Amino acid sequence: MPTALKIDKECYMAWVFVGAAAQEIDQLEQSVAAFKKACGICPDQILAWQGLCALYEKHQSVGDFENDRHSVYMKLIELTQNDATKQVEIADKLTSHYRNSGNAGKYLSTLEECVQIIGTQPETTKLWKSLVDFSSNKLVTYPKNHQELLVKAYAHLAFSSETERPRRDALCRSYVDALCKTGHRDDVIREALRFGESFPESSVPMEVISGMYVDMTLSSWEEPKPSAEIDKIEELTKSRPNLQVGWLAKATHLYASGNATDALEALAKAVEVGRSSREASLLLSLCSLKTYNFRKAEVHAQNGLSLSSGASDWMSQKLFLCLAESLCAQQCHEEASAALQKPAVLWCLFETALQSGNFDKAEEVLSSLQEIGFESSRMKGAQARLLIQREQITEAQEILTNLEEKSPEATHLLALTHWKLGRYDEAVPIFLEAARLDPQDYRNFLYLGRHYFYHLKDVQKAVRCFQKAFQLNRASEEAGSLLSDALCDLGQHEQNVKFLEAITSQLPVKRAKWAWLRLGLQQLRLGSATEAVQSLQNSLRADPSDKTATIKSRQGLHKEAADNFQEALEVNPEYVPAIKGLAEAKLALAREHLEQGLCGLGLDDCQQALEAAARALALQRRLVCLWKLAGDICLVPAAYGINWSSLKLPTSLLEGEQQDSGQEQLIKASQKCYMTAIRMKPRLASLWHDLGLALWLEARLQKGSFAKALASVRNAVTLKPSCFAYWNSLGVLAVSSGAENYGLAQHCFIKSLELESNNLYAWTNLGALYLQAGNVQLAHQAFAKAQSVEPTAMRPWVGQAFIAEKVQHHDTVDLFRHCMGLGNHGDAARAYASFLCKESGPTVAQKHGRDILVVASDALSRTVVYEEALSKSPPEKKGEVELGMAMVTLKASGAAAAKDFLQNRLSSMPQSREALEALCCLSLLAGDSSACRSSTQKLMTLSKKGTALHERTASLLCCQQFMKGTDARQACHVLSRAVHLHPDEGPLWSALTQALLLEKRPSALCCALAGLVLGERSPRHMTMIVLARLMQGKAKEALRAAQKMVHLYPGTMAQGSLEHLDDTIERK
Repeated sequence: MPTALKIDKECYMAWVFVGAAAQEIDQLEQSVAAFKKACGICPDQILAWQGLCALYEKHQSVGDFENDRHSVYMKLIELTQNDATKQVEIADKLTSHYRNSGNAGKYLSTLEECVQIIGTQPETTKLWKSLVDFSSNKLVTYPKNHQELLVKAYAHLAFSSETERPRRDALCRSYVDALCKTGHRDDVIREALRFGESFPESSVPMEVISGMYVDMTLSSWEEPKPSAEIDKIEELTKSRPNLQVGWLAKATHLYASGNATDALEALAKAVEVGRSSREASLLLSLCSLKTYNFRKAEVHAQNGLSLSSGASDWMSQKLFLCLAESLCAQQCHEEASAALQKPAVLWCLFETALQSGNFDKAEEVLSSLQEIGFESSRMKGAQARLLIQREQITEAQEILTNLEEKSPEATHLLALTHWKLGRYDEAVPIFLEAARLDPQDYRNFLYLGRHYFYHLKDVQKAVRCFQKAFQLNRASEEAGSLLSDALCDLGQHEQNVKFLEAITSQLPVKRAKWAWLRLGLQQLRLGSATEAVQSLQNSLRADPSDKTATIKSRQGLHKEAADNFQEALEVNPEYVPAIKGLAEAKLALAREHLEQGLCGLGLDDCQQALEAAARALALQRRLVCLWKLAGDICLVPAAYGINWSSLKLPTSLLEGEQQDSGQEQLIKASQKCYMTAIRMKPRLASLWHDLGLALWLEARLQKGSFAKALASVRNAVTLKPSCFAYWNSLGVLAVSSGAENYGLAQHCFIKSLELESNNLYAWTNLGALYLQAGNVQLAHQAFAKAQSVEPTAMRPWVGQAFIAEKVQHHDTVDLFRHCMGLGNHGDAARAYASFLCKESGPTVAQKHGRDILVVASDALSRTVVYEEALSKSPPEKKGEVELGMAMVTLKASGAAAAKDFLQNRLSSMPQSREALEALCCLSLLAGDSSACRSSTQKLMTLSKKGTALHERTASLLCCQQFMKGTDARQACHVLSRAVHLHPDEGPLWSALTQALLLEKRPSALCCALAGLVLGERSPRHMTMIVLARLMQGKAKEALRAAQKMVHLYPGTMAQGSLEHLDDTIERK
């Protein structure tokens, strides 16, 4: 051998032989060194490891077990992967050393390593048996990972066909018990059913299912439900009539089904075959109450409490409640009150008060518990919990630190105090200790998950903690919602949807609001808008006060969305997301109306959107999205080419007082908004793009330079070159910049199409570019491509019509007419009219007679449509149609004709408040005092009959008094009578305030405050409060009221009132 080693010092077999030879001549240290040398040369060769192992086993004095032999055994297990029997034999030798020495921690961790290497082989039964025998009654003392190892052992042995039946049944019961103790209670029934399928001759599965049914039904505070397994329960009572749990399950099912009499018979059998139990006593007491046998209910409740030994769990609480109910039914009121003062019931009352936020009631109950000498350690913990809820963290921490015995609850509360004080690094180790002391307390895992999620940003670990917390307590909304949020943060959207769908399918709607809300948002994110609507509607059914309208905006239901946002703002007027949503919905409505040519409605929507955006900016001026939204709103009228547009710009967007602003001022205001947003986020491409659009519109309006607009959009393209819309806008600006850079424009449109081939606007703009350059064929192809992308789009059809006109195609007029049918387009309308004028002459009637006939018939149909609607309307709807006809008459023939028309129509029809108000208005416009007086008298008659007096009616009454030539005093009298008729109508108080202010009466302030109490918080009413306080000489109070108004409504004229007040106070 020395010769071999001289030739090759790394000769593996030579070192093995040296080790074996040295062992034979008792040179043990040299033998160990040789074997280790060989192992180092070829670590994957088993021969040297076997020799080393044999040496250690033969000479126990050589080497240390943990430092030397342990690693040798583990290596041999790895190298014998193809021989599971050999692996188990080696693993048994290794683990038996720690098992026999009583080193439980080392034994369990080593066994866990061995099992991971060996895998799920049948031969591991020997290892699992040793673990089960060693761990008898030790489960709760093990750490979490070792508990899971023991659960695996029970599962392996219980489902092993090699295990004898009596032993297998006992192992199944132990397995179920281990599942319950380790937080896998929800898996018990599933595993019991699996065991029953594997071993149908065993009755253990039904024993387990019956016991779980009894326990879950009695522990729940909800209405009990009959069992779906009643047939199997009946079979169990027949096959094993001496098994108490079967009779208890049958009795529970009968009680839940409303059959208390038969349930008592089953309970009698249960008591007969088994010893007394609290479950049987509780069921007997409940059934006796159902059958009105109150004395027996009392006795059974007392029996159950005698078995409770002073416990304060849910069973004792229910037994005390049954006792109190039975005593109350027997007119023993003092005894019933005493039963409700028992510690178990008081403790339940304390928990309820504390968790519902009624801290005064919780403190009162705690005092009662102290008076009766309740357990001192739990009292200290309860006091600490109450102090924590009241944010008195330091005092709570002092109590918990001074506790002699640290229970799991006290340890959790101590960690919570550190958490509340912001000492997260100190709190986490204590939460871990609390989780070790009580593995069933989900709260510790919840806070650990929050630490990983919010502070360490380790979302993977956070998900595992939240999963554990939710597994332990499936009723925890916080654990479920945080788990869903963490999954969403990881991008696991499909898994999140499956999780939320599972929750919503299991829980009632009212208890799963958090899941429905997140499911709807997740579906919205994935593009399933219809399913999202249903989910969010379920969320609203669970909590009607929670208004969710964003989804309706996404679906295009802008009016409904605006209504929902308004309802949300009634709950919280300063909720910025709802104000922003309202502004966005109104902006979308404005665009819809302007697209349809309804310019007046569109501008009204723009005004409301602008006011909402100003309110949001008053509350949150640092939000970029709000400034961008305000800029978009200001830009809409100019973008749609409405030259006569006029909006009242809030003072926050325009220097000076609120005033009507024309198109140029609106564009300036939009530029100011975009620039403010850019200062906050200068790298946001969309802001530069929108600013470029505003500068372009300004240059086009003033016929100035487009250089700034072009530079702004270029900047947007530089910041985000992947956005096809920005390239499209840059192409448009290149054509309209004055230089008419067709090459740049063509490049931009083609680049936009490369990024998004189904790009309607780029194809349309490219066609317009080719048409402008005189290339009709390419223009036609581009417009045709745009039409294939969106057949109902109007602009490509307009382009084709212009091409047809250019080449003098015979279908030109048909194309223009089709364009007008698709929507409103100014250039198309002008071209259509111009084309008809060119073609006018003797032959126009011949060529286009059919067109003229269609136009005439359309005009005729519009004149008779109201008559037809009137004839088909039900009686209650005829008034609305009459109002429409009166409106048409007003526009066509004036107020006098409209008044006569409506007066004649109403004489033979039921008169509604709206119709009478319209008649009064028309009479005022026409100067007919008698008709005005007649209509107002009828309105007052309606009010006396119970119809609420509307603010408009009150205002009309005032107008009537002024038209008669009387002073404002008479109007005040009219309004005072109206207020006495309807004192709960805020608008009436507001109208009376206005009349009293005209009279300069001090009582105006009282009326204004009354209106405020009734919900009148409009800018106009708030202004009247300021004026009323000024009238009484209360300048400082008026100043405070004006400041509050400026804060709530920054876009109103309150700014001027405030400046006036400042001047007044300074003069004083």
